[in-house]
Amino acid sequence: MEEKIDSIPEIEFYSKTAGYGLIGGAGPSSGMLIVKLKHLSERRDEGCSVQPVVDKINAIGREIPDVTIFAMNPPLIDGYGVSNGFEINLQAQAGGSVDSLFAVGQRLIAALQERPEISAAYSTFNVNFPQYSVEVMRACRNDCRCCALHLGRLL
Repeated sequence: MEEKIDSIPEIEFYSKTAGYGLIGGAGPSSGMLIVKLKHLSERRDEGCSVQPVVDKINAIGREIPDVTIFAMNPPLIDGYGVSNGFEINLQAQAGGSVDSLFAVGQRLIAALQERPEISAAYSTFNVNFPQYSVEVMRACRNDCRCCALHLGRLL
């Protein structure tokens, strides 16, 4: 990916972070690039403004299988989120499996990406990423006290 980013002439430099993404937060499969474009006086040609560069980076992301890569322009007004967009929360109110919720979410994202007014749609939710649920019962708390273990160290 870095070779392809380096080939975009409008980019002056970029900084990369492994293990953290702006949207999804920390995680071993997360990463982030912060891109600085060349000064506008050096980007006078057609297609050299911010949005075409964002589109070029998103096109690179679509070429790489089994990953979600998206570029975005920061918001014009601080406090309106991390992108110039909106957020949708999908809930399985009728029950069902996590896999079926994931499939519905992927179909929704695909439909949104077909809309010309939506430049990128994505989700940080992935059913293939290991997740654990830990239930601590009162009996366990009592056992921890008896064994001189601190519950916080266990979690």
